Amino acid sequence: RQFAAAYGAGVPLGKILAITGAQVTHKEFKFAIETISTKIQEGKSLSDAFGQFQHIFDDTYRAILQSGELTGNLDTVLNYCAGILEKRQKHSEKIASTLLYPKIVVMTILMTVAIVLVFVIPKFKAIFDKFGSELPLPTRVMMNMSDIFVQYWWAFLCLIPVWRVLREMLRRNEKVMLKTHEFMAHMPIFGNLIIKLELAHFCTAFALLLRAGIQVTQAITTSSNAMSNRYFRKQFSTVVPRIEQGATLSKSMEGVTIVPPIMASMIAIGEESGTIDVLLDKVAQTYDSEAEILLSKVPTYLEPVILSILFGVVLFVALAVYLPMWKMATLLKK
Repeated sequence: RQFAAAYGAGVPLGKILAITGAQVTHKEFKFAIETISTKIQEGKSLSDAFGQFQHIFDDTYRAILQSGELTGNLDTVLNYCAGILEKRQKHSEKIASTLLYPKIVVMTILMTVAIVLVFVIPKFKAIFDKFGSELPLPTRVMMNMSDIFVQYWWAFLCLIPVWRVLREMLRRNEKVMLKTHEFMAHMPIFGNLIIKLELAHFCTAFALLLRAGIQVTQAITTSSNAMSNRYFRKQFSTVVPRIEQGATLSKSMEGVTIVPPIMASMIAIGEESGTIDVLLDKVAQTYDSEAEILLSKVPTYLEPVILSILFGVVLFVALAVYLPMWKMATLLKK
């Protein structure tokens, strides 16, 4: 927003970046702004200069910068970009707050099981071994888990950095991420939520690029590449070839399975009336509101699942501890 305001006031790009960089306290971001300023002074375009730091400025940001350069509406599109980024941040914070309770419960369960395995089960094991009788299956399972955890606890700690490295490797594998994102799109509840959020982002970016004067094919490519879900990107990659073959935008969208009929209908109406960008904004607002309603309901859906897992863990531990005690009590009575 500062960039847009300064550019709208006629301040040169180099000076804008110098002023912005002087205000930044984050070292990495400050270095990025200073480098971008240097690249622009060397003659690079704004989008190319920002493209040097793709881990900071994503596809959406760079595409919007490019559209602003091509149309001369840099200040306008930057303000739209700020709106998109704020909306994404709002959604991310909402999802994070929604998933906080399940994370706390799962971590509590894991910590409780670890304490039982390390401190409780070994003491019971010493008692059970004195009787020499065969123990129930849940007890044997818990004792074996306890032995493994006590002897190889360091291996479990080593799994944390190994998992991080493996996760980063998987993220760079296109096939794996494509299958993962496809699975996420078909998950109960969360799949519908992801579709609505991604389509809202797509419609907002698409409307912005069309309003900025970008060609339909380029706007679709840019908007689809800006989506975080790679499965959705692949779905939308079939739209541009159909348009180039002479099909209308609405007809081309019909081949995308994640696009609801209402969205295709709105695009068809927009084509006829010449107000695609306006109708896309309305579609984005609709999906935003529906996504927020779904987010508010997620804890209600997760609560029975979490309680079931908690009940299962508690029941298993209780059976592992009390079944042999009941057996010992029976033997003592005899």
